[in-house]
Amino acid sequence: MVDGVTYAITLPVNGAQRVTINGAEVGAQVAFDFVNVPVLRHMGVIANYTYSKDSGYAGRDFFTGGALPFPGLSRHSYNLSAYYEDSVFSVRGSYNWRSNYLITALGRGNNPEFGEAFGQLDASASVNLTDKVSIFAEGVNLTDATRAENANSVYRRTLLETYGRRFYGGVRFRF
Repeated sequence: MVDGVTYAITLPVNGAQRVTINGAEVGAQVAFDFVNVPVLRHMGVIANYTYSKDSGYAGRDFFTGGALPFPGLSRHSYNLSAYYEDSVFSVRGSYNWRSNYLITALGRGNNPEFGEAFGQLDASASVNLTDKVSIFAEGVNLTDATRAENANSVYRRTLLETYGRRFYGGVRFRF
């Protein structure tokens, strides 16, 4: 009690429960250097997909008593990139996506809070002007995706966060 006012302070603590996370990941990187077409031989793709599942997490929905997933763990996620690269020019586009995930078991109004599924497209390009100097450009979140969180329903959104599209450019020097 300070100045006649009572404060309740809560802090996160490491729990004693044993949580197991299992899953599978598959990935591939294919360079098309085996193709006898000049443009294609400098191209390639990189892709991966991850499936994750937890067991042992004791978090429960306050209202239904239903089991909740481990915080921060998306059941599905994937990344897909395509690129072109030669001695002068390089360009890459990447899309990253994850399914919804639990943020906290007891959020606003005792509802569990979730981060909604989210995907983002990024791209970059560079040109080597000399063996020591190159220029580059990058674009982040080209689709202007918005990240959303909710209190156990898309009708109870607690956060809409947009970073907007961002563009960067510059010159690189090698010594």
